[in-house]
Amino acid sequence: MKKSRKWVKTLLIFSFVILLNVPILIMLNTSLQTYEQTLQWPPQFFRMPLQWGNFIEVLNGDFSVIKPLLNSIIVSVSTMLICTLVALFAAYALSNFDFKGRKWLLYTILVMQMLSPVLLANPLYAIFNRLGLLDSLFALIIANTASSLPMSIWMMYTYLAQVPSYLEEAARLDGANRFESLIKIILPTAMPGVITVGIFAFIAAWGDVVFARMAIFTKELRPISMALMDFESLYKTSWELQMAASTLSVLPIFILFLYVQKYLGRSLATAGGK
Repeated sequence: MKKSRKWVKTLLIFSFVILLNVPILIMLNTSLQTYEQTLQWPPQFFRMPLQWGNFIEVLNGDFSVIKPLLNSIIVSVSTMLICTLVALFAAYALSNFDFKGRKWLLYTILVMQMLSPVLLANPLYAIFNRLGLLDSLFALIIANTASSLPMSIWMMYTYLAQVPSYLEEAARLDGANRFESLIKIILPTAMPGVITVGIFAFIAAWGDVVFARMAIFTKELRPISMALMDFESLYKTSWELQMAASTLSVLPIFILFLYVQKYLGRSLATAGGK
């Protein structure tokens, strides 16, 4: 009975994983077809010869995605670093200091993270227009940071609140000040949370369309989320090129996950013991 349940559980998990990867397989399959093949019904999967030239076209053609990819990397990495750093210090203060209004501040952060980026677009546009920051990557970085920061602080707070207080107390007894105990003791202990916050901020900025359409007007400054629309016109959508560009846009996130997955597997207790 136990063995049969184990097999059923394994089968369900395997089916779920397959289901999650179906959109990625469809995207990759479409990127390796001609335009005529994308319109055929029933669809054919990975029909030979594979059209690798689609990737060359989106890299070197009239609508090259190299510059948009670089723009997105600059915006996403900057947003990730700012959100992680600010969230770390803010969450440390909220989890270690008992000050007046602390509870209401946490509630305010919780409410702010529920706001849609669409609600922030108009106020940010007015501010950027007044300051002369429109049509710049700096405006995108600030907008995405403002959108992701409340959730980043809340997630970081939930991790730091679980760090045993005796770890910092032991460091303080050994002569470490608060900054040293934060960097040398608490930060390594809560590293899975720090990485999770960084990944969240990176992905949110990478997939942003609302702020990009609000703040960017120059073609050279567009992120990849806007560049994918270049393959659409009034009468035709080049699905094969759009899916090739979409596949390339997924690669940075995939590489990021490959790099940080070993840190996400560490438990809080194990890191604290070290």
